[in-house]
Amino acid sequence: MDETNTRDEIVRLLQKKGYSVRSIAAGSGVPKNSRLEAKKDGRVLRCAVKTSSGGRIKFDRNNDGTYKVLDEVDWVLHATPNGSGDVVVSAFAADRVREAFEQNFASLTSRGMGHLPMWVNPAPESGWRLAGSGFGRDAIWRDALQASKEAAQKTTLGVDSISAVASRGLLEELKQLAASRLGVPPSAIEIDLRFKG
Repeated sequence: MDETNTRDEIVRLLQKKGYSVRSIAAGSGVPKNSRLEAKKDGRVLRCAVKTSSGGRIKFDRNNDGTYKVLDEVDWVLHATPNGSGDVVVSAFAADRVREAFEQNFASLTSRGMGHLPMWVNPAPESGWRLAGSGFGRDAIWRDALQASKEAAQKTTLGVDSISAVASRGLLEELKQLAASRLGVPPSAIEIDLRFKG
């Protein structure tokens, strides 16, 4: 996933939704369009844009309990590939994302590891290290960006790689990943491989 292109596409998506948008990203090493101001009908929203190929996002927690960037925005716009060539963008209230990070922080501190970086995923993930994950259903809205043909080709498995996946018994892992991304139990996922010669 090309993060720069994805952030540009998010700006265009917001514009299609009727927002006037400008980048408010500032500072050394802060990518353009990683923080946005979106205006519509007299309402001004400050947005943090998070792109992630695996779904997980990170915000740093200060010693006083505040969060860098997260406490300065209204929405978190999360973009991640859906596995079929598209990038899905979800909008979350910053308060909901903060709640997820606080759950993660509580899990870490209960084990004496509150100093570690925190990661959460809108898709459900198990384990104490990713506590707070699974808030994807609380999205304000969700939309897909159409990937370029080149990007779609990169995410499409060829026959050889599908054969390798099948022969190594990794279909269960694919099932688990799909279930995690979709927020459903693995038993609800069916994978149908079709080989075309």
